[in-house]
Amino acid sequence: MNKLPKAPLKEVVFDILWEMKQAEGGFPYDPGFEFAQGIFAQKIKHFLPVRKRTVPENAPFTVYPQVIHQFWQDELTWPLVQYGPGILTVNEVEGSYDWKHYGQLIDSALIMLDDSYEQSLSLTQMQLRYVDAVELTKEQFQALDRFVAENLRINITNGFDLPGVLTSLQVQQGFRLDDGTLLNLSINDGRNTITQQLAVIWTTTVVKRGRFSLQEAKDWKNVAHQQASDIFRKMMSPSFYQTFL
Repeated sequence: MNKLPKAPLKEVVFDILWEMKQAEGGFPYDPGFEFAQGIFAQKIKHFLPVRKRTVPENAPFTVYPQVIHQFWQDELTWPLVQYGPGILTVNEVEGSYDWKHYGQLIDSALIMLDDSYEQSLSLTQMQLRYVDAVELTKEQFQALDRFVAENLRINITNGFDLPGVLTSLQVQQGFRLDDGTLLNLSINDGRNTITQQLAVIWTTTVVKRGRFSLQEAKDWKNVAHQQASDIFRKMMSPSFYQTFL
């Protein structure tokens, strides 16, 4: 699906986790990270030249998957790639999002990651997450359940007299798809962090767990994108979808 002209997208995140070794005491660690991080930084700087470290140099960080390095296109300018022991994420936001370019960046990051390790990585999880949101008027927010029912086509029904006006909402649904992928859908109330405008936020997460190669992750991301796009279209009422065109 091509990007909608007025898409409600706020952020999209692709991430992978890979198999780690067990240290004494049972803590996981990434034995190849110490050597690979320098190689990866050298490779990715041609795409994302601004590098930031998220934890101090002397902090213990090899005991669990944790982002250590961030690579930006410019100072706090997306896209963003984050990397650490056992984890890689590729982040993008609405203003610069385009699936073709974003997908190419994912593929490039995965190739650079693979080239940075002496041994091939065995992935244990791959995930694609879309965060969408629309701002609401005060009147719409006070009838949030009706707004969700009419526009996102999910009915929230209480079988008892309400004690007051609805002021918050959280809906969680999870689905197992035919290929073993999990699709999780959450709907929450919130606010625009800049304008403080009331909003409804829905997050679509497609995730698969098992044992995968980096090539399988490259192929799967396209499947996951299609699955997320399909549920987006199915959720929207025709009139609500039209507001994004």
